Amino acid sequence: MVAKVTKDGLLIPRSLLRRITTVEIRRRKDRITLLAPSRPDPIRKLGRKPVPAGCADAAANQNVDRWGLYIDVEGFSSIYDKDKLRAIRALNELMEALYTIGSSGFSKAKGRIFMHQLGDGFVVVSEFPEETPETPLSICLGVMRHLIARGVATKAGISGGGFSDVFGAYPPAIQKAAEDHRYVPLGDNSDYGLMTIIPVMGSALTRSHRLLSRQHGALLLLDTTAFCRLPSGIITRAKSPTVIDWVHSDFPRVRELCNSCGLEYVNSSEAEAFLRKYVKDNRPCLPPEWVSSTMSSAALANPLF
Repeated sequence: MVAKVTKDGLLIPRSLLRRITTVEIRRRKDRITLLAPSRPDPIRKLGRKPVPAGCADAAANQNVDRWGLYIDVEGFSSIYDKDKLRAIRALNELMEALYTIGSSGFSKAKGRIFMHQLGDGFVVVSEFPEETPETPLSICLGVMRHLIARGVATKAGISGGGFSDVFGAYPPAIQKAAEDHRYVPLGDNSDYGLMTIIPVMGSALTRSHRLLSRQHGALLLLDTTAFCRLPSGIITRAKSPTVIDWVHSDFPRVRELCNSCGLEYVNSSEAEAFLRKYVKDNRPCLPPEWVSSTMSSAALANPLF
């Protein structure tokens, strides 16, 4: 949009200012930026309306906190080095699947969900605590199967913890220069470059991300200490951390998720076939440990033996 500056100033259409009552105006050389006040993070409202947690030691098991999941594309850096278009396509598939889920209102009955990209992966965090990991498990099962059907292997970890806006704890110089709490120009008008920052942080991110480093393979890992119980239909294959069989585990909410947002629902037998095909097609590039761990997580025979 191009607007004309008159002797009285600049007129900004009201349609661009919906739900905005005040703005901060900043000028750097030939750039003028309008910043609307950021909305308070929902985590500050937690505890104002307590609900039964369903277990006596909820606080000790972190149920007062939100659930968090981290999911990324397996082998992204290796794929990117060999075939950039394939790597970006894989990331696009993951990004679009998560966006579709978030935009469908799938979890609105239990509160909003928040998603943040971190490299080739995303952290997804709930607005409110939940006593079981039903919502994050349904997201992971739906997305991991949807993507393996498209030739993309993923890995995910689910845990629980705090998650909040930490922008106010950043250095004053960064807070002053930042635009939209996300972009920090380096020099006037970004003359020397741009810094991108993450204004949120918490153990819901760090714990779920840490799980991914515990084992190799296209796995779904769960921190069971963060929840009171697991939904019926979930199959576990190992402990410390708990490995969920994402190929065969199923419960009604997974199909509900896929139907509500248009993701392809992939049943267990189809997921088996797609996973075997992925391993066969990519065998020269897959470390034996990766193949063994991935196949054993779904109780499938290792094709290398």
